[in-house]
Amino acid sequence: MSKDLGQEVIDFVFEQLQIDEKWSIREERGFKWWAGNLAQSITVEESKNDLGSDVYKLQARTGILKNINPDQKFYNLIAEMMRFSTLSGLTFNPDDKSRLEMVTTMWVHDDNRPLVEFFFVMSAIIQNVEAHIMANMYSESFSAEIDESAHPTSGLREETDGMLEIITDVIRPK
Repeated sequence: MSKDLGQEVIDFVFEQLQIDEKWSIREERGFKWWAGNLAQSITVEESKNDLGSDVYKLQARTGILKNINPDQKFYNLIAEMMRFSTLSGLTFNPDDKSRLEMVTTMWVHDDNRPLVEFFFVMSAIIQNVEAHIMANMYSESFSAEIDESAHPTSGLREETDGMLEIITDVIRPK
């Protein structure tokens, strides 16, 4: 049985981000990886039919902060932060409202695949870079903890993945 388009795009993203198997976990419809000490999940849902075409929902989610106790100051700071957002939005984790994460969502189908693959790869890695920056910048402001986690078998990363330098090394110079 051949893979569906959504799975093919997930495999493409994994390959383009040059993810090391040591710092990743493959899941049924995606993967989780640690470029640093924040976990990023990249997933695709089963297809949905839209006007006769199969479309797939892609998401990149990176946890930033945990043990948040939101108050008005929190919401004001989030509103201010979102004024400068790039390709991801800030939201509460759907399963744990005390966790804040960055989320990027795109829909892919046969006709937009090349464009979506390019933008999704870029948005996923930029999200990961921004999450690492924001976690350190805002944990104290929000009186929250950084949502760090360790790979289940490889542990905490001592050195971040070189891919987190993409803005400095590739995007900014161009």
